[in-house]
Amino acid sequence: AVQKVGRYVVGAFKAQQRGDAVDDVSATVGTELQGLVDNGEVSFPSIFTLVARAYASIDGISRSLEPDFDFAKACEPFVGKLIQQEYEQQAAKQREAWAEEVRSVFFAPRRTAYIERTVRSMQSGDIEIRSRSTKGEAALARLERRVDSVQNL
Repeated sequence: AVQKVGRYVVGAFKAQQRGDAVDDVSATVGTELQGLVDNGEVSFPSIFTLVARAYASIDGISRSLEPDFDFAKACEPFVGKLIQQEYEQQAAKQREAWAEEVRSVFFAPRRTAYIERTVRSMQSGDIEIRSRSTKGEAALARLERRVDSVQNL
């Protein structure tokens, strides 16, 4: 069943690219697809099912009112815009990530030089490193209080 569905998808894609008419998926491999879904080999997200049912309902209503109306053709411009917007957003994110990588390549020598200057200054004594320990300060304050209390006795 999977092979038959795969062959249909590839064949339909090729036919569509050539401009040929494509057979209806439900008539060609509908039972195989349904069998795959029923056996749990293929699962669809719930939103997909909801959208598919809505699409089928609207398509059926539109065809009953106007037999020549093609709902898929009417949706193409809007779906195309949605897909284009999604791809543009993804492309913008990829461009920004690439630009950040390029910036990091150009700024790496500056950062390395800065680190080297800082380390050399530390070695020569121009920069003094101090560290502050809040635990040590708290212990010193407690000790001072104890000393004061002992002196006051």
